[in-house]
Amino acid sequence: MLRAKGRLPLTKASNRKLRLLNWGFLSLIPLGVLTVIVAIIANSYGFQSGAVSGILVALGLSAPFVGAIGVLYIAPRFGPSGVVMPAPHGYRDELVELRRVHPTFVVAVRRFQQARTAQIESAQVVSPHPPSPFPPGKFSY
Repeated sequence: MLRAKGRLPLTKASNRKLRLLNWGFLSLIPLGVLTVIVAIIANSYGFQSGAVSGILVALGLSAPFVGAIGVLYIAPRFGPSGVVMPAPHGYRDELVELRRVHPTFVVAVRRFQQARTAQIESAQVVSPHPPSPFPPGKFSY
């Protein structure tokens, strides 16, 4: 399966939201390790060792798993994405279908494509062939 790579233009607000989501899940991984270390230290000093240390160890061991699941499965579900589709019959390039993009972005891309198509069509004006020096019907092979 082919993958599309690249960057789409995002607004500052949407880019900030996506970064916050990714870093929120990613920060759970070191936070879990830190929580386990705090649980070990709290257990060694004897502060309510059974209850507090048990809760901290449970949170510390579950936080990296929640962070990994969030980074791998939940965060990619937000923000724009793309799917590479097979090339249509007669074409060599594959199509990339963009998903979860803003409607204004779609309108802007369509206008750009229409302007580009009109520019290409106006440049490809076919000039008529020069007339043949031979009259029709004569000298045919």
